[in-house]
Amino acid sequence: MQEVIKRINTAGNDFKGILKRIIKRDYSGYTGLAIKNSIFQFSTSLTGKIGSLFFTILLARILMPELFGLYSLALATIVIFTSLSDLGITSATIRFISNAMGKHKNSSARAYIQYLFKFKIILIIIAGFILLAISWPISHYYYNKPIFFALLAGIVYLFAYNLINFIDGIFNGLNQFKKPLVKEIVFQLLRLVLVPALALFSIKMAYSRDIITLNLIASITICYILILIFYARIVRKNLLSLSKKSKKLSHDEKSSIRGFIFNLSLLSLSGLIFGYIDMIILGHFVSASIIGHYSAALNLAGSIALLITFSTSLLPIFSRLNGTQLQVGFRKVLNLVVILSLIGFILSLTFAPLIIGIIYGINYTESINIFRLLAILLIVLPISALYESFFISQAKTKVIAKFLALSTLLNLVLNVFLVTYFLRYSESFAVFGASIAIIISRIFYLSSLFFNKRRIKTL
Repeated sequence: MQEVIKRINTAGNDFKGILKRIIKRDYSGYTGLAIKNSIFQFSTSLTGKIGSLFFTILLARILMPELFGLYSLALATIVIFTSLSDLGITSATIRFISNAMGKHKNSSARAYIQYLFKFKIILIIIAGFILLAISWPISHYYYNKPIFFALLAGIVYLFAYNLINFIDGIFNGLNQFKKPLVKEIVFQLLRLVLVPALALFSIKMAYSRDIITLNLIASITICYILILIFYARIVRKNLLSLSKKSKKLSHDEKSSIRGFIFNLSLLSLSGLIFGYIDMIILGHFVSASIIGHYSAALNLAGSIALLITFSTSLLPIFSRLNGTQLQVGFRKVLNLVVILSLIGFILSLTFAPLIIGIIYGINYTESINIFRLLAILLIVLPISALYESFFISQAKTKVIAKFLALSTLLNLVLNVFLVTYFLRYSESFAVFGASIAIIISRIFYLSSLFFNKRRIKTL
């Protein structure tokens, strides 16, 4: 109890210091840069989550649980291949560009961008071909659900999304967080208008379920393509501001990048299995309607958790700090995240029926208890993301890769066991099995990072 009170007092003092800097517009030094980046990153995250919240409300109410479940399953499958197209390249882009700019090596920054872009394109092509090859068997034989055409549209989706994500990494590495904020605002407005309108049109025209899911994924993809056209022009201008004489990376620098990406690849592979194994397993065992209820609760919990997470904005700062300075900065941010996480958890647990009722309506009452259980993630996910950001920024990816791999294995085993076990009672109970599996594995992962961080005094 004393430790909690101590953290609250410390967090309060930190909040006062931050507010004074914001009022005075004092963004000098690493602390000021961290505050400025956090404001933009928080604004970007807030824009994305508010936009996603309204988007989810509209889509869930328009589609109803069954169609919403089909859409969620198709999107989750596509996102897995979207993650395969990255495998840590975005994080590597942020780290190496930030490092180069911190040492005033503009020519190195340009060289890093060019080298990493080649990796990105190769991975996008490979992931696209794999998705093309498995779309038919996975939709017709494993899921046995009408999402084949939606998965085909996902090939273009992963191409556009990944290029935008790579550009985001460039801007974050250059400490230019305002541009991703503008991009996010434009994208959310586009998506809020185009996708629900096409969904309503598809339902009114009485299209089949596979055509409706196709139209949903295709309309989101169109939004990304429009953003990519807009975004590519901006990044081109910024690259011209870097040194035009792009030096060639040395053998050691390339080896460092490959080693960093290799470790992050293991991390990303584990992470994408960790994040989506529940949907993949549920997609085989339960109906689309049940998936819709589960997805509604999980999306809501994830959206709230991301609003608490500051890790992305702090990655470029952590990359430039070491020793006592790094440890002090980390503890200050951790205090803030812990307090906000606890507040989010308590409010979500208490007002779950009201929250679900307002957001999704009476057709999603089955999501209430699922959301209450998943509210535990509001504590675990933001703190885990902060620890991940810390280790990645210091090139200690092997540490988190090892524990994430173990947690992924635990999550896989628990999902298979608990989903099939609870399925004996009903499909509705099966989603509680998936929820419990996520919570246990996530707590194990956070605990592993926590104890390892305590053991390592300085990175």
